[in-house]
Amino acid sequence: MAIDYSTLAEELQKRGVTMEALTDPGASFGYGAETQYGQFFSPFDIQGYNQSLLALENLEESLLGGLERQFGFQGQSARTSQQSALQKIRNQQRPSGLVSGAGERLEQFARRSGAESYQDIVRQMEGRRTATEEQIGSQYARLTGTLDDYLAGTSQRALQIRQFDPAQTQENQGRMTTQQDIERLMFQLPDDMRMNFEQQAMSLVGNPYQSLIDLFSQYQSNSQGGEMYG
Repeated sequence: MAIDYSTLAEELQKRGVTMEALTDPGASFGYGAETQYGQFFSPFDIQGYNQSLLALENLEESLLGGLERQFGFQGQSARTSQQSALQKIRNQQRPSGLVSGAGERLEQFARRSGAESYQDIVRQMEGRRTATEEQIGSQYARLTGTLDDYLAGTSQRALQIRQFDPAQTQENQGRMTTQQDIERLMFQLPDDMRMNFEQQAMSLVGNPYQSLIDLFSQYQSNSQGGEMYG
């Protein structure tokens, strides 16, 4: 089964963010390109991502297409060999006087051998197809993983700026947490952390936003190692 590729926009939609999260990554946190801290946020390499995605799609098409052509060639070769074997048996029956019963048994054996040979080819091709799809799938997962790493790094950088900027901390104290805040931050975490974070964060709805930032920072520290601007 071929890989179900998603466009960059579709991948962002799955993560609950827009293209702005890549072109002006600090903007959603209040640190747009024109702000004091905008210099700490570098745009995502959209062109490089799309080129890598296209290269993977082309590689998959090329590899699977090659397997299909090889399967067709080997299948045709197996059918030709079977037909040749059957023809030899029939030719032997006329000059040698081979009795019909013995001839039928030889033909059945030839057909059985041919069918087994064809099934072997099918199994080999299925194994190679599976291995190829796993190889491409692994590369595709690594590619989309770079997007997760980038978004997580952006969130971590914004949180670190807030922690080191007293004015930002004071602003966060005067703002109340909403469910939308939780959902936005949750999608910046690895999949295996999201459920626990959401469960803890929901109790903070209506409380100072800084409390949500502090909780998120703890999760980010566990997943990213807490490196400044890393």
